Amino acid sequence: MRQENILMGTNDMPTLKTVLIAICVFVVMSCVFSNAYAAGNNWDSLLAVGVRCSGLPKELILSVIWNESRGNPNAVNINGVASYSPSSPEQALRYVYHHNRANVDVGLMQVNWLTWGPVYKLTVADLLDPATNVCVGSRIMRDYIAEHGGSWRGVGRYNAVSYNKQAAYAYRISQTIQQIQKLYRLAEN
Repeated sequence: MRQENILMGTNDMPTLKTVLIAICVFVVMSCVFSNAYAAGNNWDSLLAVGVRCSGLPKELILSVIWNESRGNPNAVNINGVASYSPSSPEQALRYVYHHNRANVDVGLMQVNWLTWGPVYKLTVADLLDPATNVCVGSRIMRDYIAEHGGSWRGVGRYNAVSYNKQAAYAYRISQTIQQIQKLYRLAEN
């Protein structure tokens, strides 16, 4: 039985609507990522850092970045309830320190500082560096995937503790990976 494809449905030939949706997603992701990541850096080299640090596929790393921060290297989430999209690392640090360095997720991969900062001997400012954040976030995910026997549950564990939340997150990541792969194929043609 053929599995339904996220952009193409069950047909092999894309409809005009699916092509337009793919183009819109590509344009939006390109704009967000190009504006969010500082000039002089590029996404390929940043994703290569994540691949080198973890051995994970770049599509998985990019999918997590998109779902966690929408490509904002200064993204901050306080206690899982308040998300901020600061325009600079300094502004991000002000949010964090205003909340007394509470349970905060920071950067592109929303690495939890309270949990992982001490493990990797990193400050919040360190985790706001895009390459450091992607390297650490990718390593954490790699370890969770290994801990869960190479399954998607390890991807879900990167974001959540409860099984239902893990399953929902893993599904969201897998769907984003499919979209990214479609966009790569469209860009190649």
